[in-house]
Amino acid sequence: MNTTGPGIPWEPRDHVVDPGFLTSILPKRAFFAKALFFCTMRNPLHVSTPADAARFHLAWMESAADLHTPVRVFLSLREAGHKVCLLESAEGPDRVARYSFLAIDPVEHYLGRGDAVQQELQERANRSKAPAEAPGLPPFRGGWIGYLPYEWVTRLEGSVKPAAEDPWDLPHAEFHLYETVLAFDHAAQRLILMTAAPGEHAYPAAVEKLEALLEALRSMPPAVGDFRLHGQGPTSNLTEQQFLDGVASLQTSIAHFRRARWQGLGPSRRRRSVRFRAAA
Repeated sequence: MNTTGPGIPWEPRDHVVDPGFLTSILPKRAFFAKALFFCTMRNPLHVSTPADAARFHLAWMESAADLHTPVRVFLSLREAGHKVCLLESAEGPDRVARYSFLAIDPVEHYLGRGDAVQQELQERANRSKAPAEAPGLPPFRGGWIGYLPYEWVTRLEGSVKPAAEDPWDLPHAEFHLYETVLAFDHAAQRLILMTAAPGEHAYPAAVEKLEALLEALRSMPPAVGDFRLHGQGPTSNLTEQQFLDGVASLQTSIAHFRRARWQGLGPSRRRRSVRFRAAA
């Protein structure tokens, strides 16, 4: 008799698989996938320490990204009530950019108009201290995200005049300050959740925030419904009669063009090729 351990007998048997055994384990595949998803999200691969918060003013967690995509996480977080900004890296012809970023729940907002936009943005940027660069973390770890519309150039170049009609009435600048960022590391297949933690005293609250985000990621994205337009939909700048008159005018112009073209052409003459024979 063989043993597999102290006092545990083991009898050699033929390698015969019971069909009932296969039937019993096959339904567990779906459960295994769910369990894998649950474990990878609830058990981070790495968690920063209070000492890291004191040194870098940042707290972070790393988790596996095998079962996630940036768009899927964006939908899940938005469904959970978070305000999310997705910065998706462009894909070149030969390689995929390494990082994609999701900035979550801004803590400060700025809407600006007029000539003071540039100065006001600079003042806010100077007041906001970005986290220090930590080894192994992506280059963007929080900061201001926003846009300057095309109309802002009218404040820089006097020769560029603003549009006579602006149905959108956009501000000259709109920026939001994000202290919490989720980064997709496509090369290492990992998720990196980061949030501001200015010192060891802020570390417990920062970790609690990151754990709540990991919990939100467990929810599946909402079902995508049919495409629909917001508001009343597209509107025409012509009445129906103006549109019909324009079509009739185009048809008349096309007919005149074709008639003039055919009248300008004379009858064609077909020429035969003539072969020459050299004299003897």
